[in-house]
Amino acid sequence: MKYDVVIDLTNQNNSHTFAVEMIGANKRVLEFGCASGHVSRVLRDRGCRVVGVEIDPEFASQAKEFCEDVIVGDAETLDLDSVLDGQPFEVAVFGDVLEHMHDPLQILQRVRNWLVPEGYVVASLPNIAHGAVRLALLDGRFSYTPEGLLDETHLRFFTHDTIKDLFHRAGLVLVETRRTHVGLFESEIPLRREDYDEALIAKIEADPEATTYQFVVKALVDNALSAAEVVHEREEAQRLEILRLQADLDEARSLVQRLEANLDGSRNEMRVFSERVASLEAELVAGRTALAAREDALAHLEAYVARLDQRLPVRLYRRLKRVAGA
Repeated sequence: MKYDVVIDLTNQNNSHTFAVEMIGANKRVLEFGCASGHVSRVLRDRGCRVVGVEIDPEFASQAKEFCEDVIVGDAETLDLDSVLDGQPFEVAVFGDVLEHMHDPLQILQRVRNWLVPEGYVVASLPNIAHGAVRLALLDGRFSYTPEGLLDETHLRFFTHDTIKDLFHRAGLVLVETRRTHVGLFESEIPLRREDYDEALIAKIEADPEATTYQFVVKALVDNALSAAEVVHEREEAQRLEILRLQADLDEARSLVQRLEANLDGSRNEMRVFSERVASLEAELVAGRTALAAREDALAHLEAYVARLDQRLPVRLYRRLKRVAGA
């Protein structure tokens, strides 16, 4: 693998950070796939003594600066029993390595021979059940990429259950699992949210593992430490329950926000309606006032006409009388 990176231990969504924290300080470490020594350097600075195994000779030469020794070659074919010559290690590290092996079970079984009784394995592996892979498969796509979830050099694919099964068959017991997270539409797999039904997206996102990008696990040599496995299983169950409750809480919050928005809309509609009613009432008052004024004017006019009707015959009689006298 040719992943040469600078490790930022303040990043709490990073597999290297999790692995370094799980490994601890002042340990004797056998690191598979040490590359140019980016993890080895951090471990050395934390008081660890590291022996690396690296298939790339150029990277191996760089890693020697930070390791006590670097064994060059393919870990699956090297005679590590002879090379290590009984050296004891407290930790074996597989950082993004097991998914590139033909037989990861066989190497995990062998690694027990190089660990002290209280030793443990730390490994990071990608999650093939990430939501982005699921959506791509629904479109009939499973396209390898230069790196990431569908790295073109991956030979094995894992979920948390298959990781647990792999380590169990190797005689190792998972005692800790951490996860890095990447959103469905934030990975290297090209997807557009608008191309998928929101109900489908919501269904996938409801799975707590849908955004898990990598698993970082710590596994003890199984020396009848079943209690540790039980504790881990309980922690995992509690974690999933917390995630489910968090999803329910987020959904409830979303519902409250929608109801508040609807209420605000109704209030605005009510305000507009009230303003319209007030305007109509004002128009009605003005109309009634104008009508009363017109009715009053009409009454005066009718009274005037009535008076004219009463006086007109008298005036006409007087005029006729003057004409006759003349």
